[in-house]
Amino acid sequence: MKRQRATLPKDFDTQLIKLHADRNKQAAMEVITKVEPKLHFIKFSGDFDYSWMEEKIGKMKISDKPPRIMPMYQKEAYIQLKGGYLTVFYWPIKSYLPPCVIQTTASRKEFITQIAQLLPDMNLSMVEYAVDIYCQHNIGASLLFWILKRYVYVPYEGKSMLYGGQEVDGGNMSFVCRIGPVKFYQRGEDEDKIEIPDTNKRGWHEEKLNRVRIEYTAEGNILQQNGLNTLEDLVKTPKFQEIFSKKIKFKKFQDTAGRLPRYWEGYEAEDLQGNSGAFHDEYVKTYKAGTKNLSQYIEDDDTLSQLNDRIQAEISKFDLDWSNLPS
Repeated sequence: MKRQRATLPKDFDTQLIKLHADRNKQAAMEVITKVEPKLHFIKFSGDFDYSWMEEKIGKMKISDKPPRIMPMYQKEAYIQLKGGYLTVFYWPIKSYLPPCVIQTTASRKEFITQIAQLLPDMNLSMVEYAVDIYCQHNIGASLLFWILKRYVYVPYEGKSMLYGGQEVDGGNMSFVCRIGPVKFYQRGEDEDKIEIPDTNKRGWHEEKLNRVRIEYTAEGNILQQNGLNTLEDLVKTPKFQEIFSKKIKFKKFQDTAGRLPRYWEGYEAEDLQGNSGAFHDEYVKTYKAGTKNLSQYIEDDDTLSQLNDRIQAEISKFDLDWSNLPS
């Protein structure tokens, strides 16, 4: 009797591609060691003149150069206080601007409370909410970044932009992806950050990566919508979970969503730099093409939900711990 020749299933290639995509996602989840939220950057403003501020917080060092990051102000000054560093911009060139704008990356509650007491009634202009996702090794941090690039979705925002990755010393510098007010990027320790040749930017060599950071920069209108108007409001609660969770999602098209690409297939839509491979850009392209009720064809990715659950648990704990700290 002639032996029948075995044949592969008709959809074998598809199953193989899907298996590969699933394994990559799961591998990225398994290298995560810690999820750590923080307030990374805070900006606030007030109706105080420079001399009054010096009476309250002490003598400041005035820069001899015009402000680079706040060109609408003529002067920039600095002061190191107990627990943190402040940068102050003053003498606005337009009358409608606040007399002074202050920013800091020192965002522990004790420090913010100290500033709120020294300079009462300061209006919040911006809070940068950040989540560091630590990985076992640099390869894991790199893998996690590319998985996030494929699945991160930021509602009501246009195309994404990928940049970085310059080749330096036989390897690549860290990559960054920005979608409106959301940015996520590969990074390492502060002391390992280096200048990138032929640019005015700094980053991390791929060998020094140990995490991916997700940042959401909430501007004044978003803060006000969530009841954060003044520095004193922030002292009470940062509302991390309430604000961060509305903006960062991990999505895919439903497998049964007709002609829409499934998560293991290629996303062909291009970002602002001509790169493809992201759900967010595919969604934007499909929406602009006029597809009706598009939101009903998307869903959370099951594997990335593991990461989302960890993020939600940690930012909820951050809010609770912050509220329990003395003011």
